[in-house]
Amino acid sequence: MAYLCDEITEAQARRRRDEIMVAVNSQVFTLKGQIAFSDFVTIYRERHLPTLASGPKKKYDSLLRNHLVPALGTMRLSNIDTRVVQDFLNQKQSEKLSWWTRNDLKGIISGIFTKAADWDYWSGTNPALRTSLGPKRTARKKYGLEDEQIVALINELTGSVQLAVATAVSTGVRISELAGLKWGSVDLNEGSIFVQETFFRGERGETKTEESHRDLSVGLLAAAFRALKPSNSKPDDYVFVVDGKPIDDRHILRRFIRPAAERLGFHFEGFGWRTFRRLNITAIQDGPDAVNVFEAMKQAGHAKPETTMKYTLLRSAVRDKAIRGLQKRWIPADYAGILREPETVQDV
Repeated sequence: MAYLCDEITEAQARRRRDEIMVAVNSQVFTLKGQIAFSDFVTIYRERHLPTLASGPKKKYDSLLRNHLVPALGTMRLSNIDTRVVQDFLNQKQSEKLSWWTRNDLKGIISGIFTKAADWDYWSGTNPALRTSLGPKRTARKKYGLEDEQIVALINELTGSVQLAVATAVSTGVRISELAGLKWGSVDLNEGSIFVQETFFRGERGETKTEESHRDLSVGLLAAAFRALKPSNSKPDDYVFVVDGKPIDDRHILRRFIRPAAERLGFHFEGFGWRTFRRLNITAIQDGPDAVNVFEAMKQAGHAKPETTMKYTLLRSAVRDKAIRGLQKRWIPADYAGILREPETVQDV
């Protein structure tokens, strides 16, 4: 209750002051931004990281542990401004960290300060917003494979690994979705699989987005799935198993797929599961049975067509064929192929 000065005596005012101070002293008050960066990271790990998928969670944990906390851990949030973040990113560039890793670091810093504001630990302008990463290096070329090379690779493999690659390249399914496929999600009568779960490096989970829940036709591979299915299989048993365990993407690449590609002479840096996904997303948009980008987006389980286009390999041979087709339609057959300057019109 509030009192005016002329409504209580001095003794009453002193007693009221003492009551208020007891209440204040029994609590801990932290000024916004005074918490140390490392202490807030502990809170961030506990509250935010569990909401992430397995892959991003491991990446965030590694970048926090190896880069952000060692560099910024002792600083208070209020002392970390744009200059500090820019100096940190510049230092990481001098340490030869890739543009993409520095972009991830910048994103995590931005996310930390966003959560700090949301959870009332800090207020102000996000210090990561006006920082720069410098020029981006040209991305590694996204190589594709010729039809004969895909056939040769599949023929070089055996068993569940062979079917896994054939399924990946013909459906564009993500490796985590392929590893998480269970027999209960395989319809051998319809010749389709229902993508709804993932298994990535020992961790079970759901698909990346709601759009990733989808039915995919396995077409001619239905017979191979039928042959692979054990007679005593249960709905919750995994389809693709090696050494009694669901397939691990790195293990399968190192032990089977990359050695096969090396033997066949077409291994390249970055060759792996995304190669198969890119090949599928590209191929289904090409040829006489091509689908449009929105159908390709549905096949890939993407939420935006822009993402699908990033996975599409741009092939100069296809563009050249399209250009020649237009030229046959629009350029006169007797065109000499030599562009001549127009004749100069003489003034009369």
